Amino acid sequence: MKAEETVQYMTKMYLERIIKSLTQDYPSNKDAEEYREIVKNNLTKLSSRTDLNNRLNKFISTNQRDPYANRLLYDFILRSILSKPDFIITQEEINEFVISKEKEILHLSEEPESFRHIDENNINIFSAILETALEDGTISTDELRLIIKLRKKLSISEKDQYLIQAKLGLFPSADCQVHTSTQVSKGIDDLQKCGIIFYCNQYEDSSKKVFVIPDELADSVKAVLGIELIKYKYVLLLQRFQNKQLQEVLRERNLYVYGTKNEMIERIIHSGIKPSEALETITTTELSDICSKIPSLNVSGKKEEKISRLIKYYSKLIIKSFKEDNTDQKYYEYLEELAIRDIDNLLGNEIIKDHDYIDKAFEDGTKYLFREKFNIPLIEFSGNEHADGGVVFETGDSILLWDNKSRKNGEPYKFPDKHLRQFLRYINKEKKKGRRVSCFLIVTDQIDPIAEKNAVKLKAQSGVDTDVAVVSAENLKLVAEIWQKHSSKEKFNLHILNITGILNWENLRERMSWHE
Repeated sequence: MKAEETVQYMTKMYLERIIKSLTQDYPSNKDAEEYREIVKNNLTKLSSRTDLNNRLNKFISTNQRDPYANRLLYDFILRSILSKPDFIITQEEINEFVISKEKEILHLSEEPESFRHIDENNINIFSAILETALEDGTISTDELRLIIKLRKKLSISEKDQYLIQAKLGLFPSADCQVHTSTQVSKGIDDLQKCGIIFYCNQYEDSSKKVFVIPDELADSVKAVLGIELIKYKYVLLLQRFQNKQLQEVLRERNLYVYGTKNEMIERIIHSGIKPSEALETITTTELSDICSKIPSLNVSGKKEEKISRLIKYYSKLIIKSFKEDNTDQKYYEYLEELAIRDIDNLLGNEIIKDHDYIDKAFEDGTKYLFREKFNIPLIEFSGNEHADGGVVFETGDSILLWDNKSRKNGEPYKFPDKHLRQFLRYINKEKKKGRRVSCFLIVTDQIDPIAEKNAVKLKAQSGVDTDVAVVSAENLKLVAEIWQKHSSKEKFNLHILNITGILNWENLRERMSWHE
């Protein structure tokens, strides 16, 4: 969820927490809407990897007696949110994730198989250092720096450290007790005060309260945690491997190499093997073969370049949640990617099978938006010469038509003359049926200011004073997600879109406030 949408679900108290993470010097007599603007105006600072890490470290050093133990808890909380496709999670889901992960590590620490890939001498050395550091029940910041350096020299991963600590009876705390729900709640509050987690206490009309890492902050959070790929993206990468390649990755770590493909993938991830380490195991030729199956990736270059290329590709995949049996909802969730023709995300997530289906999927996703999000029945058209979709205004005496135009050649939409003639035919066809087109909406991606010229021209040529609006899929989808915050009605007010020109987010938000 983008920050623009996230802040709409937050009341003043929780917006203030985010602002306080940046500065104590802010106007305290503002209302919630003004606080939302302050947060949005500071997104660059909030999302900066350096600033985010500094905020976290400063909070830990200033407010915590045991920086290591709290950092560990924060790590699990943040990973719980990043494990969700949209980075949206409930309190109960965070509790379940943190406690289950800690129990899993405690259980694995009792299995000899968990340590097979680590040299026994290295385990003994590292165990002695950990026991010494934890003699006073805590690991200081300086001790933690030393432990991380030693861990790298001994080829011990962070997860291996957790397992060794648990074996020593020192994970997640000195008495091997998993965190309680109260302790997890305290950790969540701390991360809000660090300006990392946003609490949407009015999500879905307050019927559901959720915690969110806004999309703009997600990459920096991953970098601070040392995450190359979030689990579900790592799974997508490993699914590109052949079984024999997965076995080689496991064999390198002295792990059990048999089982189904899914079992081997899960074993690789659970062992703490990083994506770069898994890719390093296979040959340069095999890496080229994987790259060749991804349209945008170059197959040439050094091995490290191919590894970096693949990790970057999968890290940029936008994974969104949807019901598997609802294809139109899937297209709606990826509406922005369809508008921009983002072939990497669309093919990488198997949203479409090939380039040729982008336009149809874009149309179907927009139909879902009007039908399910705006709660307005669609007009049924016959034949081939008609707009991509249409709905009737509440008064019943006029209609809104829309047409989808995905981005071509990487350029913003300019509203060419051939589209003007095309849309005029659609308007005239409806006129002959006795239906006045009050608004013609063009749904696209980025919009060139020149598009406004033909919007005004089409309005003049329509003969029925049709308003012609151009809107990005991103802004239209954002309206679909939050319009009910501005209205108590069951159906969306189409007059919000009934204007001639380019509908940017500022005037859309203003028009929603007019039509409560």
